[in-house]
Amino acid sequence: MKKGTQKAILVFLGVIGTAIYLYLTYYSFRFSYQFHMTYDETAEDVADKIWPHLLSLAVWLLIALYFIFGVYPKLQEKVRKWIHFLFLAVCILGTTALAIWWVRLGDFAPYADQLTVYEAALGVPQGDYSYFHNGGYMGTVHYQMGMMLLFQFFMGIAKSGSYQVIQMANAFTVPFVVLFGYLFIHELLQDEKAELLYFVLMMGCMPIPLHSTFVYGESICMFAGCGLLWAALMLCRRRKWFYLIPMGLVSALGILAKGSNWILCLAIAMLFLVLFAMQKEKLLLIAIPVIFLLPVILSAGITQHFRTLTEYPLDQGEPTSAVVAMGMQEGVWNAGWFNGYNFQLYGQNNFESKATDKAAKDYIHQRIQEFKANPDMARDFYHRKVLSQWNCPDYEVFVASREVKNDPTGLIEKIQKGNLHSGILAFLNGYQLILYLGMLFASLAAIFWSRQVENVLPLLISIGAFLFSILWEAKTRYQIPMLPYMVITSTIGWYFLLRETSGRVFGKKY
Repeated sequence: MKKGTQKAILVFLGVIGTAIYLYLTYYSFRFSYQFHMTYDETAEDVADKIWPHLLSLAVWLLIALYFIFGVYPKLQEKVRKWIHFLFLAVCILGTTALAIWWVRLGDFAPYADQLTVYEAALGVPQGDYSYFHNGGYMGTVHYQMGMMLLFQFFMGIAKSGSYQVIQMANAFTVPFVVLFGYLFIHELLQDEKAELLYFVLMMGCMPIPLHSTFVYGESICMFAGCGLLWAALMLCRRRKWFYLIPMGLVSALGILAKGSNWILCLAIAMLFLVLFAMQKEKLLLIAIPVIFLLPVILSAGITQHFRTLTEYPLDQGEPTSAVVAMGMQEGVWNAGWFNGYNFQLYGQNNFESKATDKAAKDYIHQRIQEFKANPDMARDFYHRKVLSQWNCPDYEVFVASREVKNDPTGLIEKIQKGNLHSGILAFLNGYQLILYLGMLFASLAAIFWSRQVENVLPLLISIGAFLFSILWEAKTRYQIPMLPYMVITSTIGWYFLLRETSGRVFGKKY
């Protein structure tokens, strides 16, 4: 593959990313969705004021342009090392402390799907196999069996059946998410200024540590995904067989925790294919089945294990087409959100996968024809579906932890509903604009400045997550596992922009 083809790939991804993040940046500047603390996950759009956004950008540029690219390079090397270490320590310890503090602050109880998976993790070892019959929860959504096993693993280590064990396990993934992201930036850009940008952006990404209270697999998914991202880059750069081992392990762990990690696996596989075509390095080609093989084998093994244990055939299950079909309908409060259609359709077809799949695909075809006949309706539908997922500053993190059994101080209520809540949302609203601007600059960097395809891997993952959100059931919370890659992408974008422009400001080209 010639360099011209490599550049064409970078430009292609850059153009797609520019269209996506110009769109999200524009609407992030105009308004945001704020969720009500209710079970039905309703929200309202609230117009943004321009001055808080301008203030957020001014503070960010003061830190990023003036200090990191202006003052920091002029300091003595010893001072720079201490500042770098301080930023690293504060970032890792601060985000971890926030996660642990939030978990321990109150008794955040699981509900809905997370409660069902947690109860299954408790009940199955006691011989309760009712979850696995055809039409039961595990018999319907097989991919949750891996998450259930992870819950059993954590509770077994702690020798406790409390869901707070899982929440604390989630909290302890946070420092590794931060660390793997730092190691990725360190290897990719090899510039301390980029690392400082990453530390500041990651410290502002509050939904990552705050999501630790959600009794689900998303925190583990972020940990495994960031580990896979780092290992993949190290394999590309160092060409050592050793990195195949962590790649296989964390890819399997990520898929067990959350099926959306397939987006990451596909993006890395595409990168390896491009690099193999350019460099003819067999190790890159071998790495592709390593990413996919262990998760597939492990998933099949888990299904067979429970098939033998419960004596249920587990040969049916909700087809993904039913969820895609639901994502093309009006939801509880907005386009594509959950309305129960997938489960209803499965039940109406006697819990038979093939019949449900056919009915769902028939509906998808019908809906496509409706969209073709009325393009304005289609544009309005997907406009609302996209923004209801991507234009919420807290990414639904407070709604996800709304069930509180114990709050002796009243602080949780202030954070979730009171004066502190409005202040946190204002901060996150400005942060989201900075995040999306950085991703826009990363897309432009792919067109104008990037020379290596590894630079666009986080951007490719972010684009994949955006496109997947158009097809799948809509939910803002589904984007939280993508936040580490979005922070990394934004770091890359701001780094390239400031590197190219700082010379004009400070008289030196970095």
